[in-house]
Amino acid sequence: MTFRNRIRSFLLRGRAPVHRVVRNAAWNPDTSVVLLYLDKDEDRYREVRRIAQQIKTLHGIKRVVRVAYVDREEKAVPPWQLRKLDSDYCCIGDFTWWGGLVRHAAEFAAEPYDVLIDCESDADLEARFALDALVHASGAHMKLGTSGAVARAQDYDVTFERGARIGWSEHIDRMIAFLSNRNLEA
Repeated sequence: MTFRNRIRSFLLRGRAPVHRVVRNAAWNPDTSVVLLYLDKDEDRYREVRRIAQQIKTLHGIKRVVRVAYVDREEKAVPPWQLRKLDSDYCCIGDFTWWGGLVRHAAEFAAEPYDVLIDCESDADLEARFALDALVHASGAHMKLGTSGAVARAQDYDVTFERGARIGWSEHIDRMIAFLSNRNLEA
């Protein structure tokens, strides 16, 4: 881990949780869901797009947003990562040297989502800071993540254990199946 990310992680650990209204997610057409993931390659992008489309189709949710963290400068962002209505990204330039959020990362944190799903259970340590900072700053009503992969477990409402034999997309499908359980409705 770079020296800068060590400082950022240390400062993030000391931050108080963001004030937000925590509530169960009831799947209805007005629910807004955000899938937060690390941009590794075009295959990962396509898989997250497939999962977002599956949520829209199977559960009737109109707004499923995909937000990627691209571990590069904005000039070097891959061509498949375009800013669209339901797709966005944050990159290295969206964080200050001390770990504060600026530009697109700050816009992401200000958006009031109903459900945030941190899709990364196997993110490397360098990119993990950015994902943890985005989850921490988000005012989403319900936050889901993977236990063991996150530095700040207190920022999540529900964490899931990912077994060694469970693939990445199967793990995300388990999170979605949990949310679609009708017993959660408030």
